[in-house]
Amino acid sequence: VGRITEQKVRLLKLTVVFGGKKQSVLQHLLDSIADKGLLILLGSGDAQYQNFLLELAGENSNFIFLQGYSDTLSHALYQSGDLFLMPSSFEPCGISQMLAMRAGQPCIVHGVGGLNDTVIDGVSGFVFRGDSDREQGLSLIKRFNDALTLSVEEPKKFSSTAKAAARARFTWASVAEQYLEKLY
Repeated sequence: VGRITEQKVRLLKLTVVFGGKKQSVLQHLLDSIADKGLLILLGSGDAQYQNFLLELAGENSNFIFLQGYSDTLSHALYQSGDLFLMPSSFEPCGISQMLAMRAGQPCIVHGVGGLNDTVIDGVSGFVFRGDSDREQGLSLIKRFNDALTLSVEEPKKFSSTAKAAARARFTWASVAEQYLEKLY
């Protein structure tokens, strides 16, 4: 759920070699899911990225790209998903991951800005990092595969991650306390 912009989708379009295959990061993720799941993306924005997503949706039965926006549908996706992907190149705050977490959906996020501040790697979700685009793309694929493996091989631990995500709260009062503590 989000805007289809360079900030949000660039890493998904990036071509990398992983497991001997050279293809987009998103295609690697779809190959990881295979016939065991479905990736749904809701959003609109930059025509170049929308065309990329439409093309992949046409080639992969496990990927649905819903071009546009619906508040009702976005809430349904937050409530019914198992894992929320937010690979933003930068993110000052990030609200989507907080909405997904509140619904009990662990998130895979790029360890930047507000995403790094809200998702605790291995506790309430999964964080990927990297010093270059290539490293970030490969790290995203690895963390995605780690999350899939955990959900299958250690379902209790995955459930614990989902519960930790649902318990996380980000209130103004706690931010003000942290601000005062760090300032003084």
